[in-house]
Amino acid sequence: MKNVITKFTTYKEYGLFNHIYLLDVDYVFNEKSVEDIIEFVKNEPFCDVMIHANDICHDVIKLFKEISKYKDIWLQSDELYYEEFGNMNEDTIKIIGFDKLKVMIDALGDEIDVKKSLQEDNLVSFIPEKLPF
Repeated sequence: MKNVITKFTTYKEYGLFNHIYLLDVDYVFNEKSVEDIIEFVKNEPFCDVMIHANDICHDVIKLFKEISKYKDIWLQSDELYYEEFGNMNEDTIKIIGFDKLKVMIDALGDEIDVKKSLQEDNLVSFIPEKLPF
């Protein structure tokens, strides 16, 4: 995979994430294999993974399926909407690995609980768990 940046940092008030940025640019830099990315993800065992991508391609599908074996995945996109995936049939959702996502932050900035939305066949906003103190 080309044009990949990996970073370990926070996202809003949700805590620390392993961020994987798949950039759409006209030049090639920082080529990483899926195995390199999985190794990066395994180095921080207690954090979810946030994939930043504006397109679902073969490499992203492979990342969904491989990373979901180890961690929860969040998808952030500036161009994709949940509705593009929520209206697909079950087989297609499984083939592209969309069912492996925990949360999607779509182009509108909405935080969507993907697992609950797929179960209820309705758009469900992600509500972070609040601590009791």
